[in-house]
Amino acid sequence: MKSRPKWVRLLAELLLIGVILALAVPAGKLAAFAYREYLNRPVSGDYSEYLRAKPQPLSLYGSSTCPACRSAREHLRERGIPFNDLIIDQSAEARAEWERLRQDSVPVFVTRDTLIVGYKQQRLDDLVAAIH
Repeated sequence: MKSRPKWVRLLAELLLIGVILALAVPAGKLAAFAYREYLNRPVSGDYSEYLRAKPQPLSLYGSSTCPACRSAREHLRERGIPFNDLIIDQSAEARAEWERLRQDSVPVFVTRDTLIVGYKQQRLDDLVAAIH
């Protein structure tokens, strides 16, 4: 049996690596998207302690420099929805509450029974509709 030249084997291996990479990159992006969606899903629970001393049934934990927080605030204000605006880089109390929620990003939306991390307009609208 005659063996193939080394360059043919090398070319076949390079093609195989190319195919693997062509499949792995989109799969990795899809996995990252699915993981972000999983982390940002609404989480049910008893969050009433975070609203007990606050005037509104919705709290937004955010920072003063976060673009998503800014967009969420604008959206809520434009719709006339009252909320507790808790800016964690300007209030030690707000930061302590946010840390007790065990979150590592902003914005975080809290109602009596739901927590959502991240701003998606439809998800926020659904949360607000559930309150009212």
